[in-house]
Amino acid sequence: MLNTAVNLYDEVQDTDKLLKTSLFKQTQPKLSPVKVDGILTEIKNHDMDVIEPCLGELGRRLRAYLDVFDLHHPYSDPILKAFTKTRLSQEMCEALEVGKTACDEGAVAVLKLMRQQINDRSLAKDLMITVFKDPPPRAMKDRYMRDAVRMQGRLSDRTKDGTFLTQVRVEPKYWIESPDTMRYFVRLSDFPQMETERRRDTLTRFSKLGMECQAKTYMSYLSALHHRKGDDYCGFYRASLSQMVCTLGKVHNFVYDYTREQICLSPHSGKRLCEWLMCNLNVTPPICHMVADMRGDDFTDFTNRGQSYSLMQALEILDEEDQWQYVVDKITQNLSVPLFGYGVRAYMMSAFRDIIPSHVVRLIDALEEFHDCGDKAVFDHYLLIVPGVALPKDIFYNQLAGKYLIRDGFQRRGFANVMDAYYYLDKTLIQQGLVCPIIVGQKDDMNYLIGYWTQFEMRH
Repeated sequence: MLNTAVNLYDEVQDTDKLLKTSLFKQTQPKLSPVKVDGILTEIKNHDMDVIEPCLGELGRRLRAYLDVFDLHHPYSDPILKAFTKTRLSQEMCEALEVGKTACDEGAVAVLKLMRQQINDRSLAKDLMITVFKDPPPRAMKDRYMRDAVRMQGRLSDRTKDGTFLTQVRVEPKYWIESPDTMRYFVRLSDFPQMETERRRDTLTRFSKLGMECQAKTYMSYLSALHHRKGDDYCGFYRASLSQMVCTLGKVHNFVYDYTREQICLSPHSGKRLCEWLMCNLNVTPPICHMVADMRGDDFTDFTNRGQSYSLMQALEILDEEDQWQYVVDKITQNLSVPLFGYGVRAYMMSAFRDIIPSHVVRLIDALEEFHDCGDKAVFDHYLLIVPGVALPKDIFYNQLAGKYLIRDGFQRRGFANVMDAYYYLDKTLIQQGLVCPIIVGQKDDMNYLIGYWTQFEMRH
């Protein structure tokens, strides 16, 4: 795995270079706009004053649906296109032709009969339940929406529980088998094949030396490389979020603690991030007591003022060459959780629109008019996966202040809600360049890596 902080830059640069060479490669001839006919075209030629009396609820929902639906998307709903070839679609077209005259003549009985006959059809009822739901914007995938509607939705994107943020569960069982680099997931990448060939010699050497445990671990890793899931959507590789976040953790120098069976930040290879966290995250007085006990000092006056201090402040009483390593090791021995455990958060991209760099904007714009998708949007949503740290309440929550305290320059900012604290912390880590999140595109709740989010454009 990656062992030094400088490798983070190398990893991001190599992945970004691969992305730029692969993202704009076409894997198929350019798709032509989809032709539509039948009721999908005819209903647009009439006002609601005619549609509702003639077609009733079905007509109202269909018209509202088409106001936001992009009929010409090459991968748009095949059910909707198949609907245009049905007997019901033909009857609805005829009803609109006859109904316009009936409306002008005030033939209420005729209109009611047509409306009732159409809405009582079993296909009409099924369509209103399964396709033409109410409200229409939530009844379809976002990539099928018209550009203006989709862009408006991007500004107010929320996750399924109505927030910007969700915690991502990290499964330790995926840690060993996950790749060491995000290049594995990049569009059109041949990295898995190259990596498999490169590592076969190591596997053979382990087997010859009788190192069965190491050989078994390597075999699992190579198997995961070989069985990459799906490569049939515009050249993008489908991957599980669990696999991607494990690889992202390795890149950012998180390690698996086999003793505790937990993932935590390495104070050795993750020195730069560890130092920043120790200087800017305020810890509770009990941790200060713990530091004092290590030294054997009477630290009563320091801890009884009901305040929190950064670990570096508490460490002023210690005289160790590598203070960050010493305190992490010592304190972790007395805690049930790691001091800096791996905490991954998934945000909607709109949560960071105030700091989004121009080169990331250009990247998303290219995906909104993607060449392999007929110059249409290729994904429903864009997630930002941030490789942050966990904030255990018994370590970082100040009971007297009733807040999580994080330093902002020479001041302390308090957050009563841990989600707000996480958001502020992650945003700061991104702006400081201490972590490089990944951008993940979602299609039908499946995940595809797009690339790294970096605050500055990489130069190659």
